[in-house]
Amino acid sequence: MSKDAPKRLAVAVQGGGAHGAFSWGALDRLLEEVQDGKLEIVALSGTSAGGFNATLCAYALGSTDGDRASRAKEARRILKDYWLADADVAPFSAYSSTATWWHKTFGSWNIDTTPAALMASVNNQLWSPAFYAQYDWLAQVLGDKIDFDKLRQQGDVPHLYIAATNITEGCRDIFTKSAVTLETLKASASIPQLFLPAHFDNTYYWDGGFMGNPPLRPLIYHATDVAIIQLNPFSRDKPPLTAMEINNRINEVTFNSSMILEINAIVAVNNVIKYLQEKSAKDSALKEALKLLPVNPVNLYSITNEDYLRTLGYASKAVIVREFLEELHEEGRKAADKWLHSESYRSVSATDLPVPRLPDAQHVDGIFPGDVLDRQLKNYIRGPKEIPPKTPQGDYSGMTVAAK
Repeated sequence: MSKDAPKRLAVAVQGGGAHGAFSWGALDRLLEEVQDGKLEIVALSGTSAGGFNATLCAYALGSTDGDRASRAKEARRILKDYWLADADVAPFSAYSSTATWWHKTFGSWNIDTTPAALMASVNNQLWSPAFYAQYDWLAQVLGDKIDFDKLRQQGDVPHLYIAATNITEGCRDIFTKSAVTLETLKASASIPQLFLPAHFDNTYYWDGGFMGNPPLRPLIYHATDVAIIQLNPFSRDKPPLTAMEINNRINEVTFNSSMILEINAIVAVNNVIKYLQEKSAKDSALKEALKLLPVNPVNLYSITNEDYLRTLGYASKAVIVREFLEELHEEGRKAADKWLHSESYRSVSATDLPVPRLPDAQHVDGIFPGDVLDRQLKNYIRGPKEIPPKTPQGDYSGMTVAAK
């Protein structure tokens, strides 16, 4: 491997309506590194607005035209064209007109306490999208940016994964590049309070954020380093008190929950692998067994600015105003640039993932490696102890889950 080989990175892009312009800025900065030959984006995943960003990026990078630098430059161009076109052709919105006035008057894009936002919140509880005219804005602003037939015929790299919530079966559906269409992206962004469920292949879909915002699992098979462009803050110092603050925090927690579960799962697997690697130093059979693991340790990174994003509020996710989108873009660029100059970025690997392979049909030291691995995992993961009889006070103090 050349010393100057580009770092390999998978990128997961959260959804968040207009806040997706923050991700546009972050991707724009990452793509500069791709242009300079310092970085290779090998896979992308996304949901809703994050899915639009991921698809635009994957479409340009996966093209057969030009070299890697020119493809990265094209990705930056079509991302910019999409977001500025979104602002130019967006239908009249009380949110957007209110936000423009509010920002000029008070210097803030948070319009959660304005009459327009409060009235919209009440209407969402009373009226279904079935009573609203459905405006196909996505076809107008995204349909001419991507040739979906070409997208589906591209090679694998960069891999692409788009999440949508399957409300027919109550599960998450993830669409790979060869299955991504304009209808797929509409399904991934079908917010139930605003749009009728997307319908295709005899299935109904809502916004993918409910079950994968963004999906992480597919990315770990393509890179050991995964960067999450995060729009919903994890933490807030103060509890929500007003109705709009409560709605906003419910939205943040709900749309972060699936990602947190996947992060926890990845960390748990990392811990198991680390434990087995330490044990294998004195166990040659276990060292062979480790080669059978179908996963590798994964490093997770976050590209975000929670302090800034916490100031925006829930209603601003529907504010399609050019000045606001450009501000978000600039904040996203700064967040990505900060990460690119961090110690954690310097640890991003330029090495291809080792390809998991099936073992040869032979024994190692008299024990088949798979048996060794199974034995070690049983030692590592223990179930709960037997629950003792319930005391009058309802004490279950004897129930524990222990890890060796």
